[in-house]
Amino acid sequence: MATTKEYSIRERVLDKYLHSGKGYTRKELQAFVNKELERRGYPPVTARITILNDLREISNKYNVVIDNVKKGRFVYYSYHDPDFSIYNTGLSDEDFDQITEAIEVLKRYQGIPKISWVDELAARLETSIHNQTRPIIMFEDASYNQGMEFFVELYEFISQKRTINLEYQDFKHTEPKAFVVFPYLLKQYNNRWFLFGRRKGHFKHTIFTLDRIVSITPSDEPFEDTTVDLTKYFDDKVGVSEMKGEHEAYDVVFRVPEKQKPYILTKPLHKSQKFISDDGEYAVFSLHVQDNFELQGELLALGELVEVLSPQSLRDEIRSRWEKCMAYYEK
Repeated sequence: MATTKEYSIRERVLDKYLHSGKGYTRKELQAFVNKELERRGYPPVTARITILNDLREISNKYNVVIDNVKKGRFVYYSYHDPDFSIYNTGLSDEDFDQITEAIEVLKRYQGIPKISWVDELAARLETSIHNQTRPIIMFEDASYNQGMEFFVELYEFISQKRTINLEYQDFKHTEPKAFVVFPYLLKQYNNRWFLFGRRKGHFKHTIFTLDRIVSITPSDEPFEDTTVDLTKYFDDKVGVSEMKGEHEAYDVVFRVPEKQKPYILTKPLHKSQKFISDDGEYAVFSLHVQDNFELQGELLALGELVEVLSPQSLRDEIRSRWEKCMAYYEK
């Protein structure tokens, strides 16, 4: 079955002329198709069999009769039912399921202004077709998290490159603090959203958690853009945070029992993860990442199923945190 973009264009053009009721030859249909392909920058159809195969595909796909009436030396093609068009047909169950899945994926970004049409499209689909009895795909919902009321506003400020006044309440202070911030990026990790930006007068960038933002207002300060390549900035990080004084990525080597090897292979801790070896008892892996809170959290979450082998500093840190944890249970 043809699935290319070119076929989609050919199908639409053929449907238009088959639906006209006039009847056209294969050569005429091919000329109509090539005119549209050329307009869109695609190569023309050169083989006569291509159009004939397309007609057969349309007939089979939409269960429609295409008449081929011979007049003199030429055969003219048209729909047997002049009222038929592929755009007048209802959605099949397969079509509906595919559209539903696509909408569920798009709804992950609910609230972003540029795709606010998704909710309306979903409502129209659900109103017109009621044969869906249960969800096909399901994501975690972060819309109830504190701070999400600022999401759309921050999105607009970032897209417009506008400076903001940000009032922020972190966990270290009893009162919120006010900053002038140049916002650059919204990033999600572990079902929480973070604002990546830079405070006025500071060289280093800062990560602000949305659930700790108290208020946001526009600032009259000129916007200062970032020189950081945001497409690569998080490549060597698990999560979003950065340890004080630690900015270089290094190799982290760890091992897990052999029976955990498939789990780690299929769910890597980071995209840099590599399988090194196994001896039948343990499987050894490596990561190339910066040390940060999220990395340690991922390793600690595996509990007794992982042992950090190197570097020694990270091994000591994980052991120290486990000892503090065990102290709670020794009382």
